[in-house]
Amino acid sequence: SLGRWAFDIRVVDSQFYRTPRLLELTKREVVIGLAAFLFLLSLGGLGSGSAAIILWMLPIIIDGGAVLFDTSRHPQTVHDRIGHTIVIGSRRGYSLDVKIRYLIDKVKREMK
Repeated sequence: SLGRWAFDIRVVDSQFYRTPRLLELTKREVVIGLAAFLFLLSLGGLGSGSAAIILWMLPIIIDGGAVLFDTSRHPQTVHDRIGHTIVIGSRRGYSLDVKIRYLIDKVKREMK
């Protein structure tokens, strides 16, 4: 997946730490897909001046914000809880996050 390749992460079953079954992945992706769809709809209506647009952003904010209050070993978003999955680190990938951090540090050093 894109996450595994770019950020060295993968999605596994929360109980058995194996690749999730199709039903688990489908539930997970439907929930995050719906939240993302509502968020994109709200972005399209930002110019309308309606305050109700913010309500369309709430599902994705709540979904991602759930991680902040999860104190377990593997914090989960709402879509991970519904799909009974967790996101863990992987050993293979592009390590995009590490490479971006390296570039930012290099730019900061050169600016001094």
